[in-house]
Amino acid sequence: LVSLMALGGCNKMRKEAIAMVNEGVRCLNRGDDGTARSHFLRATRHDPEYASAHYHLGLVDAHYSETPKAGVRHFEEALRLGPPDVETLFQLGRLKIKTGNPEGGLIHLEKALELDWNHAPSWFFKGKAYRSLSRPSDADRAWRECISIQPLEGRAYLELGDLYEEYGANEEAFDLYEEGRRHNPGNGDLINAVGVLATRLGETEKAVEAFNRALEIQGARMDALYNLSFAYAEAGLHQKAIASLQSYLVFADPENDKVQIEMARAVQDALMVEQKRKREK
Repeated sequence: LVSLMALGGCNKMRKEAIAMVNEGVRCLNRGDDGTARSHFLRATRHDPEYASAHYHLGLVDAHYSETPKAGVRHFEEALRLGPPDVETLFQLGRLKIKTGNPEGGLIHLEKALELDWNHAPSWFFKGKAYRSLSRPSDADRAWRECISIQPLEGRAYLELGDLYEEYGANEEAFDLYEEGRRHNPGNGDLINAVGVLATRLGETEKAVEAFNRALEIQGARMDALYNLSFAYAEAGLHQKAIASLQSYLVFADPENDKVQIEMARAVQDALMVEQKRKREK
């Protein structure tokens, strides 16, 4: 997203603004987005005609602030000041889609793709815009285009597979997730998606295999461990379900996983009661 600017061939004000932006980039690369924003803001005030300063200020607002929509005006100013470029058009389009304006976002993404037809992120967010506009066929085409450009990137498979599931095309969703796994066998998200869909369709053996595989790849995946517990329960493997739920309850985040923790405790209690009832017979 960000890179250092060259200083050669500029006037004094521009050179000073470039130095401010470069310092902001260094701060951002260190994870200090607050200080980075201060440098970018100073650069826009020092040289208001410097498009890159507005672009970088837009990036910080879009990706790190509590009010990402504020980035829209900075990206628009960057486009007004400089020749159109793919990244600014993409970031503006993406931000408009993320903040509830998919029609406006599509306009900028189309312009980005006019400059670079193979810009996969623009295709990806076109898909998200079309889906939010209830245009599933267009979303399908956009995500397919993204996949053809970046077959090793998992997120387009996941979005398109979820779209297929929404419309009941479950076999097509399975095929898509498996296609993604062939290109990227280590993608835990795709494997977990196979397991979730298999659980929903009652294919518990397939679900258990998928969740265990996801945990082999990413042992700290709480979603896969949680899902595995329910797949075991659905398969009638209650002892394994209880053991998985116990592990989940030990490692789950009490702040972010409150609903899942409550559900896990309820299911664990129900299974243990059932186990006790069977022993007493």
